[in-house]
Amino acid sequence: ASSVETLDAVDNWSYILMKDGVMGWVPSSTLTPSTSLGSHVYFVPVKSLFAHVYREPNIKSRAPLMTLPHGANVPLSSDSCEEVDWARVCLLSGGEGWIQSADLKWDSSPKSVEQMLQLSLLFQGLPYTWGGTSSYGYDCSGFVQMLFLEMGIQLPRNAKDQAASDLLVSVSKEDLVPGDLVFFGLERVSHVGLYLGEGLFIHSGVQGSPLLRVDRLDQTPYVWMCGRRLGISKLP
Repeated sequence: ASSVETLDAVDNWSYILMKDGVMGWVPSSTLTPSTSLGSHVYFVPVKSLFAHVYREPNIKSRAPLMTLPHGANVPLSSDSCEEVDWARVCLLSGGEGWIQSADLKWDSSPKSVEQMLQLSLLFQGLPYTWGGTSSYGYDCSGFVQMLFLEMGIQLPRNAKDQAASDLLVSVSKEDLVPGDLVFFGLERVSHVGLYLGEGLFIHSGVQGSPLLRVDRLDQTPYVWMCGRRLGISKLP
């Protein structure tokens, strides 16, 4: 689940505003009033690449009801806790399901840059998906935005806006350190990746294999434009 604000509605479509400022139309049937869940619910994000929700707290009795991507906010019953194997899920459609507690991120503290870099490597091999912002498939800026959210930093949605963000400061190609962002393009920024160190960066792109992968800066077909670093005062 993700919280959005409804700005307009036409026929069976709703115009929504997301937390990162992105606006667009979605089928109204995909939206559920937040009040319908009740006051006994709280949200915990998925920490695994994917997590199954089951009808019962048993992985063998039935097939999963659904599979949630990394970062999805799961509405849990107030009696759920980290210390047990299963957590009770309050389904948006009504009723309940069960998710394994080990799939959830119970610790809400922001990750350090080093922890974020380690996390980034877990997503290698996911398919590139234009507009993608989950482990079902990321695009380049969606991947970077997710990683910085893990550190408690809200970057803009698009690569060109990320490059222009006042949360970041300019850094030369020669002075890059792990955790910096690297931007590419021709007349304007159109691609972004995360610098890992030793000339390597991780990104979701379509040139070469359409995958989330690690490449070398000196061998990528993408044309270098600029580097950016999170301002010191913004570091977790």
